[in-house]
Amino acid sequence: MKREQHSMNMETFFRNLVTSYAFIILVTYLLVTFVAQPFTIYGTSMYPTLKNGDLVIVSKISLFSRSSVRTGDIIAFFAPVADADVLIKRVSDREEAPDNKYFVLGDNIEHSIDSRQFGRIAEGKIIGKAVLILWPPGDFGTLKGSPTCPD
Repeated sequence: MKREQHSMNMETFFRNLVTSYAFIILVTYLLVTFVAQPFTIYGTSMYPTLKNGDLVIVSKISLFSRSSVRTGDIIAFFAPVADADVLIKRVSDREEAPDNKYFVLGDNIEHSIDSRQFGRIAEGKIIGKAVLILWPPGDFGTLKGSPTCPD
């Protein structure tokens, strides 16, 4: 009898463990797909705002209303160039283009591949707005408009 109880307790334990892991994986997938996603900065095109190795959080919630993209916002978007998957740049339009495309520039303009090379970014290519520097701890904080484009 004791052996059966022990066997059932182990079975229950493993069932609960698998259920918990499945739940964690599902919640993580939903968060990354619909709420926010971390990105690591590679290169110096957004220096001094973002530095090589910074970890930023990109909010996808803000894009439920696409008209929320404004001048000064730092956005992540699918790269129109072959050597990158995702780029992070600042929207520099003074007003939204009529075709719902955005002109983006790196803050370190001399070392940035941006809309000057590949043109405006289509609204549908935007992943979200960079809203928080998570790493390194000394740079932790929210990201808002630039000194030339205040919120």
